[in-house]
Amino acid sequence: MTRRHPAGCAGGRSWNDRERHLKKPEPYLIWSLTMKRFLSLWFPDWPLDRLRRARWASQKSGAQTSDPSGKPVRKQPFALVEPGPHGLRVVAANSLAKQAGVQAGLPLTDARSRLPELLSEEIDRASDTRAMNKLIEWLVRFTPLIARDGEDGLMLETTGCDHLFGGEAGMADELRARLDETGYSVRMAFASTPAAAWALARGGERLSFCAEGEEQPALSGLPMMGLRLSPETCQLLRRFGLTRIGQLYGMDRKALARRFQSAEAAGRVVLRLDQALGLRHEPLKPFRPKPDFSARLSCPEPIASTEAVWEGLRRVTETLCADLTAAGQGARAFSFHAFKADGKVSTIAVRAARPVRQDGHILRLFAERIDKIDPGFGIDLFLLEARLAGPVEAGPMALSAELSGKARDDVALAALGDRVSARLGDGAVILRWPVASHLPERAEDMRVFEGVWPERQAAHETGPRPLRVFSFPEPVQVLAEVPDGPPLRFVWRKQTRRVVRADGPERIAPEWWRFVEIRENLSPGEERGKQLDFLSDCSVAIPSPSAPGDLRLHSRLCGDPHDQGSGADASSGMRDNSIEQVNKTTPQSASRSPLIPNPSPHEGEKGFLPRAKDYYRVEDEEGRRYWIARVGLYHDGRSGTPYWVMAGVFS
Repeated sequence: MTRRHPAGCAGGRSWNDRERHLKKPEPYLIWSLTMKRFLSLWFPDWPLDRLRRARWASQKSGAQTSDPSGKPVRKQPFALVEPGPHGLRVVAANSLAKQAGVQAGLPLTDARSRLPELLSEEIDRASDTRAMNKLIEWLVRFTPLIARDGEDGLMLETTGCDHLFGGEAGMADELRARLDETGYSVRMAFASTPAAAWALARGGERLSFCAEGEEQPALSGLPMMGLRLSPETCQLLRRFGLTRIGQLYGMDRKALARRFQSAEAAGRVVLRLDQALGLRHEPLKPFRPKPDFSARLSCPEPIASTEAVWEGLRRVTETLCADLTAAGQGARAFSFHAFKADGKVSTIAVRAARPVRQDGHILRLFAERIDKIDPGFGIDLFLLEARLAGPVEAGPMALSAELSGKARDDVALAALGDRVSARLGDGAVILRWPVASHLPERAEDMRVFEGVWPERQAAHETGPRPLRVFSFPEPVQVLAEVPDGPPLRFVWRKQTRRVVRADGPERIAPEWWRFVEIRENLSPGEERGKQLDFLSDCSVAIPSPSAPGDLRLHSRLCGDPHDQGSGADASSGMRDNSIEQVNKTTPQSASRSPLIPNPSPHEGEKGFLPRAKDYYRVEDEEGRRYWIARVGLYHDGRSGTPYWVMAGVFS
């Protein structure tokens, strides 16, 4: 059924004259071609009911409560209190306390003066919120769109769901029966707008039905609080003699606005009334996102066997896949919910690397986690939801261990990744993703496999790369010939190793486009800070100017140098005109870091300059192979003596 949503009245027209005089509704007010239906659930005694249910569960399990008396919630006058600016105040009271005049908002001292035997306890807001969230998860069996409505209410959109229960009356009977079993007192109202359902649930009968287009007569006799106005606004309207919603129908908007000192307050009254009558759209913010597709299976009797759970999963999967096929879609995220007879819900979820709709593949993913579903006292409803829907790429789905043919089958690889992730956990499959960079430590990135295979672009041929490349190269002391000789001996992690074979160098120039030049007009402190900012992005090891022979690793994670330990002298006093201990600094050179130059104007330095690297593949006496790099070249005019780092290991 369709409905025309007229725009707000203009000029001095009243609400009753809108649909007669409006010729063309404003576009922003036409919010749906199909009338939606909403169900408002109001739990007037939610904190007390939640506490009573928690006490009952504790007594049933034999657990000891913090209060040995148990503080009966029903048999004696009882109230929940909360600290306020003027002391404790009552936020909820049971029926016995209400009969003595104890109401919400009353100071506890006044409540005790009226009822000396009143028992009280501080409210637990966190537990109330957790219980409400669990109730929302349980209510998914009725509709997927559920929104929080204050601390004691819920708003459900039941459009297209009531027929599963034989209509709105059948849904209300089923819902009330189950909530009564759990001990929650509830008031319900069905209407075509959330605002009308809210007002009827709190001001109407315990169960109210408002047909489409009947909002005006249904709300006319309700108090102004039904429009969700503040107490101050309701009090002001009461002074004007306006106590019922119906009294606003024939009023002129301008006349109503003149009664308020602020245009904002008058506009709020108009907005709330328009929302209640369906003249303005009120969006619903669901607690959990609506699934793109879903399938459900009700059980005539609760089932309690694992075989029956698997059969239920198989049936809802077949139904869901049929719906996906009919829509020409697939999905990447699936969640399976098992609703138990005791009100609990067991949920398992799986993900796919790319949209799928093959029931066999989906069942294989769930098979890795189906044992997490505990039937308990029996399951009476199964629900399978699909999210992240998208078009399915045509291609064969080969799920066997061996991939036929030499060509890569992306669909089969995605299916394999799905099964591995289902067994080991989300994010367990990692790919090395190429990055546009010549630097080895930046040439690849680690990404979670999402069904897309990286397409490697043609690049110049490089030398062999080690099995493991360090993200942050480690400092190493090297004995080598000057200026371009390979390492002869090196000290790494306090272990001295002699080189028996060496291959190189493989020279890689710096990425000058990533270098930010330090301006000459910066002060030395500012210049050094800019240099450190660049170093933190390059992830390089820098010698410490404060301790000769000590190297510090500058990490992008921390933003400043961190000590990585000092190495022993590799030369043991040996010195030759053709051999230099390049990582050994002297007291005279201690003030000059090779990578952080002294910004003295007379030396002609303009700041930090990136340096080339020479990479060597070396092998020690025990057959271990390493990848060592010399950072900087001799006499390159770029900030001091070169130094060495361990870039990776081959084996």
